[in-house]
Amino acid sequence: MFKKTLILLLGLMLCISVSIMCYADEDDVIRIGFYGPLTGNMAAPGNESLEGTQIAVDEINAAGGLLGKQIEVIAYDDKSSPEQAVKAVTRLIEADKVHAIVGSLHSGNILVSAPVVEKAKIPEVGVGTSPVWLQQGYEYLFRSLQNTGVGAKAIMKAAKEMDLKTIAILYLDDEYGHTGEQDVTREAEINGLKVVAKEAIPVNDSDFTGQLVKIINAKPDALFIFVTTSYFGPATKQARQLGFDKQIFGCESYASQSVKDIAGEAANGVVFFATYIVPRRIEDSYDPLLTEFLKAYMDRYKKLPDESLSFRTYDAVNIIAKGIIDSGSLDGTAIRDAIENITDLKGLAGVFNFKGNNGEGLDDIRLWIIKDGKDYPFDPSKI
Repeated sequence: MFKKTLILLLGLMLCISVSIMCYADEDDVIRIGFYGPLTGNMAAPGNESLEGTQIAVDEINAAGGLLGKQIEVIAYDDKSSPEQAVKAVTRLIEADKVHAIVGSLHSGNILVSAPVVEKAKIPEVGVGTSPVWLQQGYEYLFRSLQNTGVGAKAIMKAAKEMDLKTIAILYLDDEYGHTGEQDVTREAEINGLKVVAKEAIPVNDSDFTGQLVKIINAKPDALFIFVTTSYFGPATKQARQLGFDKQIFGCESYASQSVKDIAGEAANGVVFFATYIVPRRIEDSYDPLLTEFLKAYMDRYKKLPDESLSFRTYDAVNIIAKGIIDSGSLDGTAIRDAIENITDLKGLAGVFNFKGNNGEGLDDIRLWIIKDGKDYPFDPSKI
């Protein structure tokens, strides 16, 4: 009897020891999840997203971590697929037990996986620019830059000041593109511009001749191209080659150096909105915080980023870190509440103020014009 009791006690002590060890292991590290396109057509910006995430984590860990703990990044490839995004987010939450998530550059993927995040009460800071996923009433989603609706508003206001009357829209046939087209259409009407043509580009297509010929035949005063990075250079170049010599507008992907390299002289005069510009050289940086980020990026990856995705995720991690510090907790709801009350966090995108803004932290944006492959601040009143 004594032997059986001793075995039971030893077994119980072993279970308690294992439980304590597991709990200690979980408590010794803060897990931040990441999902985005790491393979396929959008692999380059997707991997830059992961690189920006890692730089922020490296800096925080080097400074002692958060709450006395180091941060670990757990990353999954969403393959630009909504289905894969849901699987990735589910795995991050249920298997990896992450404390917070940096969301995909694909707004549609954030949107479809949002119910998983919301149910688990895990805060996510997404880097997709479509307004839609923050308009659904979700309480655990935040954004680390301006949405495209802010940019469309700024561009169409500029078009009015430039005395343009008609506009055509070339957009990508996905959630991002459709939302952009709707934003541009709405803001054009508000500013008295008539939309005379709308043409969609199928995802993964590379020849836009048919769409552009229809647009040119509509004789618009300007063309707004609303696509992601890999489509911008070819679309701009093809439009000029087909004889479109009027104003071209665009969104933040025009800030990518690869877009300007592909478009070449065709990009001259393009006006676009962007939270930030990606310098070709560190010394071309326009902001001290950006300069330090670029130095860290160069030190780690021996190159500079091609576009702004790493900027977005760097800010996303620091927003999460601020939430953890202010809450003094790893509880998802406590972190979420703390992020919602951030009012003065300086990031690469500007000064974040989430209080009362339904997950949006920024409400203004810069306009830029391309001249000889370089980006300059744009003031429509001087045209």
